[in-house]
Amino acid sequence: LLRRLRTTCERAGTALLIMPVPALPGSGEPERRQAELAAFLEREGFAWLDLRPDIRRQAAAIADLYYPVDGHWTAAGHALAGRRLASRLGALRSAR
Repeated sequence: LLRRLRTTCERAGTALLIMPVPALPGSGEPERRQAELAAFLEREGFAWLDLRPDIRRQAAAIADLYYPVDGHWTAAGHALAGRRLASRLGALRSAR
């Protein structure tokens, strides 16, 4: 699916940037699957934004970034992702 999406974007003259939502740290299996996805994206040469290091650096604030019941991002988690995405898109724009 991701390969087809990349091809479709390329044919349309647009770029694809993938930003996986990091699994809640300490979640075991979801973290393993996330690592497999990261390896796939690297191996296939996808442009992607890895938020896992940012999440790890904020380990003391994990409770602020994820809801404890379902592991979804809180407003703070979305804000962190938004800042990183804006920075990456700005860098891509500057490179043009």
